[in-house]
Amino acid sequence: MSGIIGIYGIPEAVRVIVLGLYGQQHRGQGLAGIVTCQNNRLYAFRGVGLADEVFSEKAQQQLPGDMGIGEIGNRFYDTDNRGPTQPFTLKTKFGDLGLCANSGIPKSEGLRERLLSRGVGFSSTSNTELLLNLLAMKQESTLLGAIKAVMQELEGGYAFILLCKDALYAVRDPRGIRPLHLGRIGNAIVTASETSVFTLIDAENIGEVGAGEIVVIDSKGVNRIQGVKPIGDYRCSYEGLYAKYPNALYRGDSSASTLRHKLGERLATEHKAVNADYVISVSDAANSAAVGYAQESGTPFRIGLVPNHYAHRLNRDGDRTGKDLHISLNPISDLIWGKSIVVIDESIIRGITMKFLVKELFGCGAEEVHLRITSPLLLRTCPYGINMPKPEEFLSLKIGTDLEKIREHLGATSLEFLSLEEYQKVCGSACTYCFGGPDPLI
Repeated sequence: MSGIIGIYGIPEAVRVIVLGLYGQQHRGQGLAGIVTCQNNRLYAFRGVGLADEVFSEKAQQQLPGDMGIGEIGNRFYDTDNRGPTQPFTLKTKFGDLGLCANSGIPKSEGLRERLLSRGVGFSSTSNTELLLNLLAMKQESTLLGAIKAVMQELEGGYAFILLCKDALYAVRDPRGIRPLHLGRIGNAIVTASETSVFTLIDAENIGEVGAGEIVVIDSKGVNRIQGVKPIGDYRCSYEGLYAKYPNALYRGDSSASTLRHKLGERLATEHKAVNADYVISVSDAANSAAVGYAQESGTPFRIGLVPNHYAHRLNRDGDRTGKDLHISLNPISDLIWGKSIVVIDESIIRGITMKFLVKELFGCGAEEVHLRITSPLLLRTCPYGINMPKPEEFLSLKIGTDLEKIREHLGATSLEFLSLEEYQKVCGSACTYCFGGPDPLI
């Protein structure tokens, strides 16, 4: 998973792009890159770290132009360890191109092997580099034609922004799995993974890039073209559940926070409420769900855990040790002591954090710890662009799907998940494959 942004038609575009990356920092903390264009020339700067670490004033001065693209993500290196490479750039028959992408292409290896057999070299295993080379190898006479041709052969979830000498192209897969939104700053146009960015850069939201759509942004304005026929609405439910910032729009005018609140309410109605003193949440993503659960169940919501929002600076590789968890989650002991607590979280993947947290809460004197999860048990890793651990690390594969065995492993007093049926009712038409739902490609 990554966060991408593109902007056309604003002086010193890099400054807006940096803000846009900063506003999507929750989507990845390992790398950051920007490519801008001025006088038909592309300028690139990439680095390891957070957006504000990579893009110093000196770095921003190296990125002139009134249009550009940017990407933040988790650690990714060239195969020879030269350093971060995204967004990718390439000289092609269409001119110099830059591309950033948020994607998951299950059959990418087959496409890569086909290009390798034709003499195309790769410096990484990134889908972004693959997409750029696919475009470059197309026989179509125009860049728009090449984009349409690539969309015809791609299967998976993708949203990408392509930069050339005089335009931006914003593209989304025909099932709408990966998100991409459009905004306006005066006469300038911006496109990004999340609308939460628009608040930060004072942009007006003007809608989504549609499923299978190509949005061409140039001096003539915005031209919306159907690149391939849309195949339903399979937007990623995990985006709304966890990945998106709470104020980001998930569907239409409804935010991720609203979706999470509804999931919390539905969880409280599906499973009989326990006689508890307080409801608390584990993460920022679970706050709205916890409030929804508390209101529906009649149990007071309190802030019982204080997250350290700077803990990711200590460990950006996702290796959650006991020390990291102690730094990340800080229980409020006097609230917990002698109380029965309902703990709300949005999902359980490996169970490492939750097992640690249950132990901590009992260590703070909790009488009972009831775990309530606002999604079904995760059963599969996501092939369409959400970063998840390897399948063998999933709690559902290590322990099994028996609820009582999972509860015993975590050490909780009780444990309930929202059922897949109820989860799907709240999320509407969406991809729920990782929770055991249907594969959107079948």
